[in-house]
Amino acid sequence: LQHLHRPGEQLQRLWSLLKPGGWLGIITKRVDDARPFEAWHYKNDPTHVIFFSDLTFEWLANQWETTASFHGADVVLLQKPSKNT
Repeated sequence: LQHLHRPGEQLQRLWSLLKPGGWLGIITKRVDDARPFEAWHYKNDPTHVIFFSDLTFEWLANQWETTASFHGADVVLLQKPSKNT
C-alpha cells in the first residue's frame, strides 16, 4: 500500500470488488505517534511514497460503514458489511 501513488483510488476499487461479508487485508507499517517520524527508518525507502496511521484506517472504515481491526504493527483487516446488516 505504501508504494501506491493513488491509494484512495486503488482501495476504493478493491472495496467495490468485495462481496458482502468479504475481507480486505492490508499490510503496511503504520505511523506511530510514539516514534518520531524523522527517525523512522521506514520512510527512507524511496519506493515508500505514502504512509498511514491507525486514524487513517479508522476514517476509511467509517467511510465504508465498517470497523478497522488492527493486528500487530502491520496488518489491518476491514470486513465489508453483509447486505442484511
